[in-house]
Amino acid sequence: MRIDDIAITPRKREPWQAVNLGVAMARKWYWPLFFSWAIPAWFFTLLLAVIFPGLAAWLPILILWWLKPLLDRGPLYIASRRLFGEQTGFWETLRALPKLYWRDAFWALTYRRLSVSRSYDMPVTLLENLSGQKRRKRLDVLQREGSGAAFYTLILLLHVEGFLILAFAGLVFFLVPIQYQEDFIQVFQHDLSLTTLIYNVLYAISVAVIGPFYSVCGFSQYINRRIDLEGWDIELHFRRLASRSQDNRKHLSASISAAFLVGLFGLLALSPYSVSAESSGSDS
Repeated sequence: MRIDDIAITPRKREPWQAVNLGVAMARKWYWPLFFSWAIPAWFFTLLLAVIFPGLAAWLPILILWWLKPLLDRGPLYIASRRLFGEQTGFWETLRALPKLYWRDAFWALTYRRLSVSRSYDMPVTLLENLSGQKRRKRLDVLQREGSGAAFYTLILLLHVEGFLILAFAGLVFFLVPIQYQEDFIQVFQHDLSLTTLIYNVLYAISVAVIGPFYSVCGFSQYINRRIDLEGWDIELHFRRLASRSQDNRKHLSASISAAFLVGLFGLLALSPYSVSAESSGSDS
């Protein structure tokens, strides 16, 4: 991680400004983030539904919800590299996913599963590679500021997921020709399995749409907290001053060298040997 290559202005922001920055980053890199979340999620859900067709219709979606802490790691992996100028490719991300999913997976899916600051805490596990007591101490420092915004971001995006499900359901309904809409409603009233299936599909689409925003908003809050704690803006300012001073020294050194050469050639031109040579030429 090179601070010099950071793609944002490293300055202290208010927690909600950091959330807004996360939304902007997610929009900028959205499609790679989306596919890194959606492809594993949809593949696993579909595979589960095909292999175990006798499972309750709601069980694959319940498992999808339960696996969210792991699925959020793909967008974090991409955003954490693109923020510092590394263009992570699609296949490279897919190859990295198994290792990302495996790290602390048991704890992420058990007692940490209902953590309200999950996206804010996730970089400590994946990017700093901390665990156990070191992780807890690091979180104690980070969560002194910004954890409230992480909680409300979670609540806000959960509501957005619900609104998306309703919006997609309304879209499906309005695409049905008006003369068949009443029959369409009756089918859903009498066939609960079909209703559950369509809800599951809409839920899988909605969480895949919102998942990248949740991951990157938490990551941006984490980066904002590190900028505040470690003074990245001050460090970067001093680095730039040092680089500018070094450039000035190089220019000064080049100017002195040029002046020295000019003076040397001037002295050679006015040396006694040159004068005597000119005198000899005039006598002859």
